[in-house]
Amino acid sequence: MNCNDVLNNLEAYFSEMLPEETRKAMDDHFFSCTDCRKKLEESIRLEELIVQIPFEDPDENLKNEFVEFIDSERKRIMLQGSERSYVGWKRIMPLTVAASILFFVLGYFGGQLLSKPGIEEEQIIALQNEVRETKNMMILSMLKQSSASKRIMAVNISEELDRLEPELREALFLSLNGDKSENVRLAALEALSRYAGVSEIREELVKSFSLQTDPIIQISMINMMVNLNEKASVPVMEKLIADENTYESVKNQARQGLKLLL
Repeated sequence: MNCNDVLNNLEAYFSEMLPEETRKAMDDHFFSCTDCRKKLEESIRLEELIVQIPFEDPDENLKNEFVEFIDSERKRIMLQGSERSYVGWKRIMPLTVAASILFFVLGYFGGQLLSKPGIEEEQIIALQNEVRETKNMMILSMLKQSSASKRIMAVNISEELDRLEPELREALFLSLNGDKSENVRLAALEALSRYAGVSEIREELVKSFSLQTDPIIQISMINMMVNLNEKASVPVMEKLIADENTYESVKNQARQGLKLLL
């Protein structure tokens, strides 16, 4: 398979619509061709544009109305205790639309809420926790979608969280270790690497490294472990080098990694 064949089939590859034989041929080509691999990475990053599109600045009347709406929601939360305030939204809106609205509230009106007089600190924390929980639930739901692009979007959204809750962390590692789409696995690896400062996540990344068989994932994890200066990954790299089934390019990368870690 040449570069033209790969580029002509790139959209179908990204959407996982190719026969297994063709997909494997493209995987082999991506592994050896830097230019085509860059094209693939561009396709993966395309999904990120969806969550990065800026919203237009609303006028003052709209901002005031929205702040009043959030204030009323906050009061309802405090009255209803554990009852979930955004359930109605999730029932009547597609996940992607709900996500956009949620990001809009957090990103644009967060400062408005924090500076609004009369709101107690514990009430603000309650609302923030409510929104965080809703966002986690939305990501978990999107990770179960059949569409690889939706799962990639969910992984990208998770990078915006200030921390990973245990259930979401487990879901991301399941994606890294078992998702049928290489693109989703790569996205999950990048997302988890952002939280590698957390010791538990770092340890799980090393364990996951030992489970990987895809050469592109293996090389990505070698580079990540070197960047983290993670000495615990040394035995995994040594095992890759000793394994006769390991791609030669992976072995070379592992050798370079060991030079930097040892």
